[in-house]
Amino acid sequence: MGGVKRESDDSFDPTYSLSFAQELPRGAQLSLQASQEFQTIGTGDEAINSRVSANYSTPISTVSSLTASVNYRDTNGLGTNTDNATRLDLGLSYTHSLAQDWGLTGGYSRSFASEDGEQDRTSDTVFVGLQKTFEWRP
Repeated sequence: MGGVKRESDDSFDPTYSLSFAQELPRGAQLSLQASQEFQTIGTGDEAINSRVSANYSTPISTVSSLTASVNYRDTNGLGTNTDNATRLDLGLSYTHSLAQDWGLTGGYSRSFASEDGEQDRTSDTVFVGLQKTFEWRP
């Protein structure tokens, strides 16, 4: 899908996005997304923001599932006031159903980030929490 967005300075910047979702055998699901947008900042400099992500989820049993995700983001600065930057996030989580809409979830994520003029950074996160599912009905 493509389109344009109008900025406050009356410029038009193209945007692009693509998504794909597929149900796989045994209840597994795969989804892929990609997008790119042009951004104009107050100084008139432009940047191209690109994103790519993939998610894979599979049931392990009738009450538990495993999810893996990969997210990549790239900012390509086209002017002198906008830096180039990238970030990669990798994640793995496990969910166990406790009741009808409640689950116990835990996982691990690792992030890699780099930016012009900055030292590369990595971070690790381990999490455990309760999950509640809500439905919105207008």
